[in-house]
Amino acid sequence: MATHPDDVTGVGHAVGYDSPSQFSREYRRHFGAPPSQDAARLRRTALTPVPTTP
Repeated sequence: MATHPDDVTGVGHAVGYDSPSQFSREYRRHFGAPPSQDAARLRRTALTPVPTTP
C-alpha cells in the first residue's frame, strides 16, 4: 500500500478479499486506521530522511 496507496481494491484482492469495503472495514478494525490513511502515513515515514552519525 505504501507504493500504490490508491489501489486499496487491488491490495484487498491480493490478500483474498472480494469486497473492497469488507477489506477496508476489517483493516480498520485490526489496525485502527483505514488502509488509505495508513498508506499515507507509511509514505511520509518512508520519505523522511534518516539522520546519520559521522
